[in-house]
Amino acid sequence: MSTKFFDQKGAFGDGTAVTDVIAYTADATPRTVQLPTAFVDQYVRISVVGPSLQYFFSSASGATIVAAVPTATGQQAATLGESVAAGPGILVRIPGNAGGKVYFSWVCAGAGAGVFLTKASGVPGRTIGDA
Repeated sequence: MSTKFFDQKGAFGDGTAVTDVIAYTADATPRTVQLPTAFVDQYVRISVVGPSLQYFFSSASGATIVAAVPTATGQQAATLGESVAAGPGILVRIPGNAGGKVYFSWVCAGAGAGVFLTKASGVPGRTIGDA
């Protein structure tokens, strides 16, 4: 296991620039956004304030997540994500992409206060101006 996992850092901000926490809308609309390059290949905490969510990371900007569970046991689907319950969240590593960009796709079970990605490894702060 990587030392990044054991060396978790808290949210960081210098009071003038952005912090290394990203807030997203929590509702039942499937969404996909490009992550900042400073988050790629790093550990993040994914947490949701409100209903549970499903998510996955993708190399495709057109990726779409669907909250429906496959009808057959053991079935995989291009639109199926991992579940995160409301509360403290989970720690995961955003996969690197040799081609560059990584996208975050998510959908919540309903409306909530927000979905939060907090950079938990690497250098504090995010790179200003990267997508």
